[in-house]
Amino acid sequence: MNVLRTVNRRLRSAALLRWLLVVVVLLVVLRAVLPWGLETAVNRRLAQIPGYTGHVEDIDVSLLRGAYQLEGVELNQTDGTVEIPLLRAEEIDFSLAWGLLLRGRVLSEIYVTRAELTFVQGKSDAATQTPTDARWQDVVEDLFPVEIARFEIIESEIRLLNKESDLPYDIRLRDLNMVAMGLRNRAAVAEDLPASLALEANTDGAGRLAVSGEGDLFALQPRFDLDVELRDVDLPRLNDFLRAHAGVDVSAGTISVFAEMQARDGRFEGYVKPFLENVDFSDYPLQDKPILGSLWEAGVSFLATIFKNHERDQLGTRLPFSGELGDANVDTLRTIGGIVRHAFIQAFSEQLDHSIGEDETVSPDTEAAKALADGA
Repeated sequence: MNVLRTVNRRLRSAALLRWLLVVVVLLVVLRAVLPWGLETAVNRRLAQIPGYTGHVEDIDVSLLRGAYQLEGVELNQTDGTVEIPLLRAEEIDFSLAWGLLLRGRVLSEIYVTRAELTFVQGKSDAATQTPTDARWQDVVEDLFPVEIARFEIIESEIRLLNKESDLPYDIRLRDLNMVAMGLRNRAAVAEDLPASLALEANTDGAGRLAVSGEGDLFALQPRFDLDVELRDVDLPRLNDFLRAHAGVDVSAGTISVFAEMQARDGRFEGYVKPFLENVDFSDYPLQDKPILGSLWEAGVSFLATIFKNHERDQLGTRLPFSGELGDANVDTLRTIGGIVRHAFIQAFSEQLDHSIGEDETVSPDTEAAKALADGA
């Protein structure tokens, strides 16, 4: 009897070993074949984006993490003449959020490392690259069809380029780090704002940009609260851009901007507070400029001198705006009144007002803000 039990145990052990060997072989084969299959599928999906085509150089798979990494990602516009890629990324990592999976929630994390996003302003639509017409949510869902718990961008850059104009410019946001939490692939209920965002970046001109927000970006009519702070940008470093869009040259001065915006039910409201400090509009001799350009710059300089707050050597105002999404209305009279108030009555504070909407402010303790601070 003991002999039979011993034989049965050995048979069961041998069967178990065979099954384990089969599983190991299958995992090895899967690990060898999966990157090739994923690379083919991903490149095929990127080629199907209307107006764009994409390519990845390589894909790595981490079975234990439930993850795969796209390496050497490039996305190009096909409807036009722009040759510079819309997006380049050293690596994009898609993985399961194991901490949440252990609590019964199947969620994903996406990490984008050293990416460059390039917007191009051209003389025609064909020479312009502003990708607002594609549903990028659909692409992300196809590449990793799991609700997103965390989306992080690391050491990246946003570039605004104009090479075709008589006054070309190339300005950038550098060292950009962003964390977004709670991004859902479906709309939230009622007035819930499930997603939070925190972003920090350096600007050309040694400025510092900080953005924080909460929202539901997958709703049919997006709902969100957004705060923006841009501090101490050196204006002479932006002269190429200022000549093209404002017709002025600046030899000294800085700009800071504070803004809030809230959107609900297809409508939005907000304000922008720009502050110009210690500005000098005298970069090039007048004889080196066209007469109309010289007159325009002289007029701008004169008005800036008249309406600045001389105690602070600062020009500022508050520009309120509102309207339906896609159709903004700026209150011109209130803007002019704000300039007069800042100059002669009571100067605006160089900070957010927290005065838009019922909640008045984006919480400083959102998940995204904490995550960005932890990673800083």
